[in-house]
Amino acid sequence: MHFNIQKIDLARIQFTAQLLRCIPATTARLYHVMPVSEGQGFLSIASADAYDPRVIDELTFVLERELEIRLADRQQIAEYIQRYYGRNDGDNLQGETTA
Repeated sequence: MHFNIQKIDLARIQFTAQLLRCIPATTARLYHVMPVSEGQGFLSIASADAYDPRVIDELTFVLERELEIRLADRQQIAEYIQRYYGRNDGDNLQGETTA
């Protein structure tokens, strides 16, 4: 369980295409999360459900990476998901490429 979770302001994050590819758009929308940074073997994510172990366990399994969780405002996460991933899977996504 992650007890010392830091709060983060997404306005301070530089969302590059490489960072956005760390979390597929469908996963970002489903779990209401945004990637914050990545390092060797881990991914730092922003979540409004940072204290929900079920969500964290599922994300660790789905993303196949060790996660560092940061607490972010739910409304801000929703705004950034829409901004960077689009409204739905049919939108042109900045963080994903088409085949």
